[in-house]
Amino acid sequence: MPLKAKWARSAAAFRHWLSPVTEPHILFPAIAILGLIAIWTITLSLIKSDRAAAVHAAVESSRDLGETYESQVLRAVREIDQTLKFVKYAYEQKNLQLELQELKEQGLLPPDLLFVVSIADSKGNIVSSTRPLLRGNVVDQDYFQSQRQTDVFAVGRPQPGNEPMEWNLQFSRRLAAVDGRFA
Repeated sequence: MPLKAKWARSAAAFRHWLSPVTEPHILFPAIAILGLIAIWTITLSLIKSDRAAAVHAAVESSRDLGETYESQVLRAVREIDQTLKFVKYAYEQKNLQLELQELKEQGLLPPDLLFVVSIADSKGNIVSSTRPLLRGNVVDQDYFQSQRQTDVFAVGRPQPGNEPMEWNLQFSRRLAAVDGRFA
């Protein structure tokens, strides 16, 4: 059998098999199903790429926000330490007799809205403060105990504040008497 006849026979068999598929009640639903498959594949692909872009944007935004927060905290801690160093210097220059209210009135201390500055004696009694009604004893506080041992910029454990869900941090520096003893 010649090759041309084989091709003709194969084409006839293919047309015979294809004829039921080309019937309108089979062809149009098949085309519709293939179209829907294509549409859903494209839609799911777009959703996946949009989600990846959103996750990337969220990660970048979070990183930027974290870096901004870190720099703000660092500036605040530096300002607190600078203020404590100034109070220590002024205290030691005034021969251990310093009223913080005087420094506050001259604008040398930050406002109470940011933080409150207090001086405690060697027994832990608060003897001067930028908030006049603030009195008490801090002898049992971890930051006070650390100052008895060494002269460091100490940060105490977080303490519950006056408002619900409010926490306070205590920062401290050691004050020394003329002879270097803990004052």
